[in-house]
Amino acid sequence: MNDIVPSKGTGNLSDIIKAEAKIALPEVVSVFISKYESELYDRKATLQENIAQHTKDLATLEKVVIGAADFSKYNGVKVPELKIVSELKDEINLSWDEETVSTVVTFRNTDEENRYDRQTGFSKRFSSTINKTHLKTRIAFLKESATLTSQLSVILAKIGDMSRKERQVKARISEMRLEEQGLTEFLNDKEMLLLIKID
Repeated sequence: MNDIVPSKGTGNLSDIIKAEAKIALPEVVSVFISKYESELYDRKATLQENIAQHTKDLATLEKVVIGAADFSKYNGVKVPELKIVSELKDEINLSWDEETVSTVVTFRNTDEENRYDRQTGFSKRFSSTINKTHLKTRIAFLKESATLTSQLSVILAKIGDMSRKERQVKARISEMRLEEQGLTEFLNDKEMLLLIKID
């Protein structure tokens, strides 16, 4: 393609049409859009990786909190008068809303006469408060995760609106062409600006 040497524009629309031949617009747009798209996808991958890590961190924190819960003092407590002994269930329940961890203690008969009917059917739930440091750590994780998720939503929206960015790049290139051709008067045309004015 032969380049047209820039000349001093007269402000006529014909000068604008001639300016189109100066640059291979699709190639230039493709370069910019490709860079933009690559940056978006790189950012998307980083955000997704960080969100996944926060999810793992939250799961690890939950295990730490459950592991730190100690209900051993409720296990094996004998009540000779009633001929029963307490037994801990393996299951520990965690409630972030109530800021507690809890477990259920059941009781079984120790009387040999009742060896075929060990369970008494009686149970009691005991709970303990979650460590404040663990609560603060969880809040920090959740806040950071929410921020990352919000940023990811913005990136995904931009990826889904590539055509708009392409139009913006094309418009800027066209604007630069007009400026180089000395056609800034056209850009500031009052009637043209009225056409795109938002009421």
